[in-house]
Amino acid sequence: AANAPAAAIAAQHGLDIAVARRDRTRLPQLYLRLAKANIVSGRLDQAERALTAGMAAFDETRARPTGITGIAAFDESWELYETATQLAIRRGDRERAFAMAERGRARNVVASSPITSLANAQRSQAADQAIVAMNQFDDELVLWVIRQQGTTIVRRPLRRADARDIVARQHDEIRLQTQQPAASAALFDEILRPLSATLEGATRIVFVPDTAYNDASFAALWDRTTRRYAVEKWTVTGAPTVSLALSSAGRRSEAESVLVLSADANDHTAQLVASSYPGATFVGGAEATRSRLLSHSSAILHVAAHAHRNAAFPSWSQLRLNDEPGLKYSGTVVGRDIATRQMPNTALVVLDELTPEQSYRTAGTLDLATAFLAAGVPAVLGTLPGADERSTRELMVGFHRQLTAQVPAAEALARVQRDALQQNGRRLGAWTALVLYGSDR
Repeated sequence: AANAPAAAIAAQHGLDIAVARRDRTRLPQLYLRLAKANIVSGRLDQAERALTAGMAAFDETRARPTGITGIAAFDESWELYETATQLAIRRGDRERAFAMAERGRARNVVASSPITSLANAQRSQAADQAIVAMNQFDDELVLWVIRQQGTTIVRRPLRRADARDIVARQHDEIRLQTQQPAASAALFDEILRPLSATLEGATRIVFVPDTAYNDASFAALWDRTTRRYAVEKWTVTGAPTVSLALSSAGRRSEAESVLVLSADANDHTAQLVASSYPGATFVGGAEATRSRLLSHSSAILHVAAHAHRNAAFPSWSQLRLNDEPGLKYSGTVVGRDIATRQMPNTALVVLDELTPEQSYRTAGTLDLATAFLAAGVPAVLGTLPGADERSTRELMVGFHRQLTAQVPAAEALARVQRDALQQNGRRLGAWTALVLYGSDR
């Protein structure tokens, strides 16, 4: 970017260009604001150059050693990728828009993972599957439907603040187990109804949400016309990025071992899970440690532990197991510990968040699920926040029992959710909180 415009933008926003050059961590924000000013003025080529320079400066900052925290997920500089995505969509450059969107979503990925191309994402789809990826901007929602035969982009006039409000209202409906899912219907109308023609023939949908929708239950989207939930029409799974949805697809473990690890030695639910499988190993209480988790090589791993979500730094979200003898605080496993391992024998991880002091699950396990996906695990069953603790764990037992009948993981979850719907009078409830991230194909 030229010095004069850069200096003008810097002055407008209270930044000193000379200071920014000395402290390069401030350059990404400077270039972001310069790019936005050029977009408003219609100088799109100059905006593109400013964004490219800003992303280069940001990547340089990310590559530097910065202690245990790194760059926060809500750092303003991440908006470079959002702005670049929106500009590329505006200019009709789908490949660049897709690449920028994937890089932006990677703020919540706890390890560097390759980013796939849009063309490869299309080639990787089965004929009956669709990926619905989302970009929620300040003033519009952009939906990508990626299928084997091509990609469709749909733009919706939905503000980010309104999207967050709808998701919050869906949480309230789930907590109250309502039979009148107004927020779920609103989400269906914004996300799935506009895609009905594009989704023709699909039996499976993989949702790749923008951060505004991370805690939305897509299985619970309600079609007010047919009076059916999304999970009743499609097998619904999720992924933090399109690339992670595809990275482990097709890999299977030849092992048949099952390890059930619980921080509570008297965990009756975890014991029921272990009893579902012949020869499964149950490890509970003092022996359920960080080292036992990180050294495991089981095909199926069920982890029942306290979880702590770090929204600012997702790679430091925690599973809390038990300390090794004499080593205080050694039972904490952070996402980075998991993501930097390779788990080539593991086909499925189930994350069972224990919340003994309250009846409702708190933060959910998306960030920890992402860590296992980054470690190469193809599929992770995780939870969304807000669902009833006891009921959610009962459904997990049912999920494992489906697996013992050789039902694929995504279909096993869909069956459990559909059965729960029939048994609870078609109300919202704990069945909405279970999400299979990744691929079981």
